[in-house]
Amino acid sequence: MQSIHENVEFLNEMPINIAINSLPESSRHWHNCIEIFLVLSGKLSITIETETYHLLEDDIILINCGQMHEVLNNINVVVALQINPSYYKIGLEMGTFYLCNSAAYHNKMKFIELKR
Repeated sequence: MQSIHENVEFLNEMPINIAINSLPESSRHWHNCIEIFLVLSGKLSITIETETYHLLEDDIILINCGQMHEVLNNINVVVALQINPSYYKIGLEMGTFYLCNSAAYHNKMKFIELKR
């Protein structure tokens, strides 16, 4: 399966991009930033590597640097956060892997602090 490298630009030397919008369908791609999606309304189906996750309102998911992913056809409004790891000297080195996927847990209360 073919994938592409998506070049993410950060404006004005800010280490974070943030947007609230509808996340459209995208083909399989990867980039050198961390992405976090918080579903405000609707549904978000996203495949990360080989696993597909179906997120609903108030679910949150993190995509690590270099992870192949694609967004499937959905109707949604999400907060999309992209974090530039090269800005942070500690904790976000390439190769660091984080797990955050509220759709995979029955106890969604674990993610309350992160969503705030």
